[in-house]
Amino acid sequence: MATTRLYPGGGGAPRILERPDEALDEVLAPTPASESAGGPAGEGAEPGARGGDASPNGADGVGLAKPEAEGEADRRVAPRTASFAWIALGSDESEELERIADRLGVHEHALGVAVSTRERPRIVRYADHSLLVLSTVSLASASGPFAGDGPGPAADSALAPAIVRERCVALVLPRVLVTISTPGFPLDAVAETADAEHAISGCGVPFLSWALLTTVVDAHIDVLESLDDEADALVDAVFEPRPDTAALQRRAFSLRRAIASVRHSTLPMRELATSLERRSPSTIDPVLLPYFTDVYDHTVHAADWAETLSDTVSSIMETNVALQGNRMNDIMKRVTSWAAIIAVPTAITGYFGQNFQFLGFGTDWGAWMSLGAIALSGLVLYALFKRRDWL
Repeated sequence: MATTRLYPGGGGAPRILERPDEALDEVLAPTPASESAGGPAGEGAEPGARGGDASPNGADGVGLAKPEAEGEADRRVAPRTASFAWIALGSDESEELERIADRLGVHEHALGVAVSTRERPRIVRYADHSLLVLSTVSLASASGPFAGDGPGPAADSALAPAIVRERCVALVLPRVLVTISTPGFPLDAVAETADAEHAISGCGVPFLSWALLTTVVDAHIDVLESLDDEADALVDAVFEPRPDTAALQRRAFSLRRAIASVRHSTLPMRELATSLERRSPSTIDPVLLPYFTDVYDHTVHAADWAETLSDTVSSIMETNVALQGNRMNDIMKRVTSWAAIIAVPTAITGYFGQNFQFLGFGTDWGAWMSLGAIALSGLVLYALFKRRDWL
């Protein structure tokens, strides 16, 4: 069921409305200022306003124009804007989405992307609105780890947790933000982030865009921290005196699969954040600029972290293979050394034989001489191999 939050102009706590149309009626209604400037509703209004007052937000609603007053006493205070709305739809509410999109004049291509499930994280800009495709990640289950993507039956407790990706598409208009998300997407966390920053809520829809982006990036970093801890534990397990090779391989492959799943979200997000960062100086209000810059820094950090973890797991697997080779060589040295120890007395007895006359044959001292040669040669070889650390 759709959830609608209507934010008052100039900042403040939002109102929760039962129907999206209530919010749309208010944010799209003509104001006296717009009527005096452009005549009847829809004439002279800025594209994308749909008959409402010309929004100070950028044409696509992601950026916010600079404040009109050049000499503001406190540049940290967000400019006052008209009211704006956030309409949160589920991925199964396609009919409601089409109705709202038709009323807002959303581009047909944007509507197609919004309902698609194969889009990678990216930003698409249209004439009077923008579209954000976002993907967040989380651990599959807190009750038990899994092997592979998505929830499933518990497998091996030594395996790394699987990653669940949730998707959200945001239609960003000057005074309306429409999100279409899968059931597991953390919309509550987005709302909490927005509610905690009342000081900048007057920046309008770009403020909501920031709350959405920062929630997604923070989720990436939280998961990467868990995977980094798992990688550290895996390193310790590799260098145990007697590691379980089969378990190590399962853990390594499971961890690498989880990291690859996270990279599918973090790497495209870096491209998206870079695109926003390049436009920031001219399209994002100075009040929000540090916040979007912080999102950009965290996005780049998450992408680099995912790359580093991938390289780390590859190094762990290569190290494990190398250690297995070293252990195999060590075992071969030990076996060969003992084989040499056994081969010497075998050669002696084989050369002299025990069934025909030889030096000392039929005498007590001959028997003692043969036994002494066997024992002495074995001790000499043992001492030699031990000195070289082959035994």
